[in-house]
Amino acid sequence: MVPYQAILTPAFLELNFLHLTNSLLGLVFFYSTFNLPFGVFVMRNTFSQIPAELEESARVDGAGTLTTLWRVMRPLVAPGIATTVLYAFLFAWTEFLAALTFLTQQGKCTFPVALLNVETGTFGQVNYGYLVAGAVIAMIPCVVLYLTLQRYYVQGLTSGAVKG
Repeated sequence: MVPYQAILTPAFLELNFLHLTNSLLGLVFFYSTFNLPFGVFVMRNTFSQIPAELEESARVDGAGTLTTLWRVMRPLVAPGIATTVLYAFLFAWTEFLAALTFLTQQGKCTFPVALLNVETGTFGQVNYGYLVAGAVIAMIPCVVLYLTLQRYYVQGLTSGAVKG
């Protein structure tokens, strides 16, 4: 509910107090903080759609909590996990403002910040060839991840289908 830019300054002050500015660990904490609410929301809805009878029958069969979670629930919530992973990756991969704010060393910059540094020439002139090439390169991991997780989406769409 709070705009992203409004939280950026207090987050910078907090990370600076913890000596995590100009550190990839601080950026990981920041991205985790912003991805966690969405991930919890998606996974809560995914788990709430699973009938409680499945968990009860696993307990009756003698399965413990971890066995029930791993062998019974995990295959059923795979589409929710795939959705959460994909959205978290896309947010972290394409995020620009926090990486520009928290990282100052050239070697630690994320891809969007490094692309900004490469594409801008003298007097603010934009080299569109570098920009387009960088955009295509930035797109490759996103497409590969989507193609990898696509089977879970199809499995989730067809899981409720009835034969006939």
